[in-house]
Amino acid sequence: MRFSALHALDTLEEPMRADELAGVLGDPMLGPCGLALLGRSESDPIALDALLKGLASGVRAARESSMRGVLRLAARFDGAALADLTARVAEVSRAVPNITSSAVARLPEADLGTQLALVQFLGLLRARSAVAPILEVGRDEALAQVALGALAEIGPEAAEELDAAWTRLSQERRCAACDVLGRVGGARAIERLVASLDDGDPMLRAAAARSLGALRVEQALAPLVRRLECAAPEEDPEGETERAALVDAIVALAGPDADGCPPAIAPRAVELLARALTGSGDETRLAAARALGRIARREDAELVALLMKDPSARVRRAAVDAIARLEPDRTPELLHLAIADESPSVRIAAVRALGASRSESGFDDLRRLSEDEDPRVRAMAVQAVGRRFAANREPAIRAAALAVLSRACDDAAPVALAVVEAVKEIGGEAAGYVVPLLGRAEPEVVREAVRCFGDHAEPGEVEALLPLVSHPDWSVRAEVVEILAERGVRQAVPAILRRLETEQDDVVRSVTLAALQRLES
Repeated sequence: MRFSALHALDTLEEPMRADELAGVLGDPMLGPCGLALLGRSESDPIALDALLKGLASGVRAARESSMRGVLRLAARFDGAALADLTARVAEVSRAVPNITSSAVARLPEADLGTQLALVQFLGLLRARSAVAPILEVGRDEALAQVALGALAEIGPEAAEELDAAWTRLSQERRCAACDVLGRVGGARAIERLVASLDDGDPMLRAAAARSLGALRVEQALAPLVRRLECAAPEEDPEGETERAALVDAIVALAGPDADGCPPAIAPRAVELLARALTGSGDETRLAAARALGRIARREDAELVALLMKDPSARVRRAAVDAIARLEPDRTPELLHLAIADESPSVRIAAVRALGASRSESGFDDLRRLSEDEDPRVRAMAVQAVGRRFAANREPAIRAAALAVLSRACDDAAPVALAVVEAVKEIGGEAAGYVVPLLGRAEPEVVREAVRCFGDHAEPGEVEALLPLVSHPDWSVRAEVVEILAERGVRQAVPAILRRLETEQDDVVRSVTLAALQRLES
């Protein structure tokens, strides 16, 4: 009965003081349950003493309950209190070595809940002997993040243990070890990660690159670029993963800081990447261009211009990212190369760069691109013009931008949908610019225009949707009825009732009946 009561109190997360549990702590069967409850008694100075005593118990259940209790206290403490708790636990573990050794031995065979507690407790102890076993149980997805966190708590000593055990680790565990090394750092960790860039497994190389980027290890710059030049071949599905990790790592080392200032290593990175472009295959040039696009400075405009003349459209498109970073109005000659590029994907990237620019000088270029031969380019340009300039304070620019939206309403479906997207962001009076789309033949265009118009139109304007209650497409009819109900257009009730008499689609009938209830209430 007392055993069940203790478990119930634990389930209720009820804090209990040590003096309230004095009658059960010494009991072989009831003691473990009582020790677990003490972990919620952070205001009881005797609770920790009882838990420390439980850690030294010869009964495994008592030891593991004490570990859970200590972990609960640790989760409630911070600062000096947490440091004191950790020091006292470490002192007991040194005095009673069996605490650590038994926990390590128990790790592989314990149930999941106990493994979670053991991993966290061994991390709290910063137990070097537990490093490899913790990494091993981290195979279980439920334990993976907890195991990595515990190993990170152990710190540089974990890096030393992993380095010493490296040859005994499987490739999959070596990848996880790279994650740990990237969290703890230190000379041994950096040496091992740099060496792993030459491993035969592209996934391990990628894991090492990510960790070197996280550590921002400048000495790894040259090995990273060298690895980029000889990454896995294009036909290898893991090659793209490796190249992406290498690019991210290089950018982490040489990219601008939070204030946009390039680090001292940036010129060296640009120089190395420029060399990597010479005589390389398409995939290497593309990866180098992606990295350059994220770290290039204004003084690197000549190199970006070279990339804009690359035979690969993907490389040229990546180079446009650099133009976006350098601000298009400050590198107009590079931008015009992108605008005039033969590849639509490059011109689309140019539109994105202009749309993201803070300068208003790109309006003419965007207006020109809104008349591009490729509908995808026109769609992107129309959306950018609407978003950036349809509400401009300059009347002439605003009128020209709205004229672009008007022309686009008669364009291909993707361009017409771009008008809708632009108006969604502008809102207000711009809603009238989607009215011409309500008469389009494509149901998907009409449906999006209905939703946009219904969201942004003035109350008296929503009645313009009434004729669409009888639209040939069921999805448009349903959307219109829903909008009319949302906006509370009671004048729509007669038209909706007439349509209900002939409506054959079950979905539309259901939506219509619900809409009528809302309107009539």
